[in-house]
Amino acid sequence: MLVRNEVALLQRRRDEVAEEVKLLKSKVAYLQGLYQEHDEMLAGLFDEAYGSEEEKDIEAQLDKVRSYRDTLAGGVLEWQEASMLVQSATELLDRAVTCWKEINSQSVTSPWCKHNC
Repeated sequence: MLVRNEVALLQRRRDEVAEEVKLLKSKVAYLQGLYQEHDEMLAGLFDEAYGSEEEKDIEAQLDKVRSYRDTLAGGVLEWQEASMLVQSATELLDRAVTCWKEINSQSVTSPWCKHNC
């Protein structure tokens, strides 16, 4: 019974993660489309050359900020995943404690044990 519960919990977790991956894939595809649009608009305006040194500097700063944002977003996703894993571990621990309490509350007589074990 404990194994069935754990399997059910893991299947539920797998389904949740699959949904999250599906959602994130669609968001990534949308964001990549926006980046592509942005690059095409800039290429159309300046024939792939910068309009000025200031634009070149601003685009370099933008690239740094995007990289920083992407790093932070990755960290947020990892913390969310860690939080869900901790929650799952807590549920499993609670289930294990409950099972042990049930086992402890039952008195089992064994031919190998002279006392109630």
